[in-house]
Amino acid sequence: ASVKGGWSMGQHLDFAPTDDLVAEGGYDVVFLQDQSQAPAKVGYDKKKNVSLLKAMVGMADKVRTTSEGCRVVVECTWAYPGKQNGGFESVAEFYKYAGKGAKIMAKAAKAETSPIREAFRIANMERPDILLFAPDGYHQSPYGSYLKSCVNYLLIYGEKFGDSPSDCGLNAKSAAALRRIAEQVVLQ
Repeated sequence: ASVKGGWSMGQHLDFAPTDDLVAEGGYDVVFLQDQSQAPAKVGYDKKKNVSLLKAMVGMADKVRTTSEGCRVVVECTWAYPGKQNGGFESVAEFYKYAGKGAKIMAKAAKAETSPIREAFRIANMERPDILLFAPDGYHQSPYGSYLKSCVNYLLIYGEKFGDSPSDCGLNAKSAAALRRIAEQVVLQ
């Protein structure tokens, strides 16, 4: 993983640690997560934000040069109430444009989309008692990280969790609820 808080995909295109990881190659699946507002900006106004779209395509192409045939997945991440709804009028608007933009980015990059956004949206509605966000209001909590991991696991393997999946140290009932939501979003 090459992780740099708040960075855009365009910044990662010229970042030596990211280049080094891409150069290792031989990957089966690569997840690309842009700065959380980028897909929403593309969904809101694709023409105005074409540089964000081109950066995602550039990174997907770069990955494929050393990992031919790998699955490239664009993560459609969650919308958040922090920082005034990511700059959008409401969290609902942020969710809407993020979903639209991630699909546009994935299509342009000839990639799949990971529906993390939808899993967070459903979990926030159905289980508001499970706090998916850290105290800052926009980063994921351990429960949010777990939900994201569940979604991507199901996306990779395409089948339900086994008889005894790990709760990763979280409350067992809450973890089970998040697994069910992930299965609903990915497998149905």
